[in-house]
Amino acid sequence: MPAATQVLTLISSRSTRTSSESKIASAPKLGVGLLFNPALPDFVDAHSESFDYLEIIPDREWLDRGMNSSPRYSILDKSFTLLRRVRETKPMVCHAIGLSIGSAALFDTGHVDQIRRLQE
Repeated sequence: MPAATQVLTLISSRSTRTSSESKIASAPKLGVGLLFNPALPDFVDAHSESFDYLEIIPDREWLDRGMNSSPRYSILDKSFTLLRRVRETKPMVCHAIGLSIGSAALFDTGHVDQIRRLQE
């Protein structure tokens, strides 16, 4: 039994739930995901039935020239075209690695705005 199913079974078998457990139990079940890698476009195109959703690391999809540059970001079109096509048929989940949440670094609101623009 997959770990996620075991957790949901434990949560649902208890008579009382915390609000966090209720949120977990009611979350959509996405199935099998694939973390997109720039080396995978041919696989994604040829075997889209092999996964239920695609996870992307948005930071890999642009060139960041730094906070004081204008324009700061340039989209890397090669994989962006594929990601737009996949988005039409599969859910996509972002795994942002450049946010610095929980670190000593200052929070970069420009980076958050770029992730939002990528989603659009």
